[in-house]
Amino acid sequence: MTPEQIPAAYGGGFNTHEKRGAAFSQPTKNVGEGDRQGTPLWLYNLLRKEFRFDGDMFADHGNALSPRYWTLESPIVPSAFNGVGLTLFANPPYSRGNIRAAAETVRDVANWGNTVVGLTRLEPTAKWWSILRPICSEVRLLDTRLTFRGQSQVYNFPCMVWVACPPFLRRNEPHVWFWDTVKSAHES
Repeated sequence: MTPEQIPAAYGGGFNTHEKRGAAFSQPTKNVGEGDRQGTPLWLYNLLRKEFRFDGDMFADHGNALSPRYWTLESPIVPSAFNGVGLTLFANPPYSRGNIRAAAETVRDVANWGNTVVGLTRLEPTAKWWSILRPICSEVRLLDTRLTFRGQSQVYNFPCMVWVACPPFLRRNEPHVWFWDTVKSAHES
């Protein structure tokens, strides 16, 4: 089953939002507070160039960065992606409870044979990280603090980018490294 053949009942969010225009353009300004903050465009574009995303797992109509995206109202259903081999982006909601549920969804999507590249705060002792760490092939510690779209100030916590992969690509522990984003941006 190709991504285009997956029915709307299995995740929906396949139509570009009419107010957003074409994919990868500037999202609308209604990127909200809390869990509705948007990924910094420079970081997303850097990752998209490397990973070529097929969709955005935890988006809103105002901050989705891909033409295929899933929202709280139309969540992704992992079993619909069995063997599809997609590469998805995930900037999950960071609030208590929501991030654990998001981690479980990422685990399920990866276990079905997909790759998920995610952005979260760097919190290696969190319970939700114990769900993600075993399924990750790599973890990139960011060399800068982020200012999320919709926010005027830098986020208080350091962040990381992680790559959750299908079972046949997993290691015992993920490769952890410091990612020089400035250098990577100049090389692209």
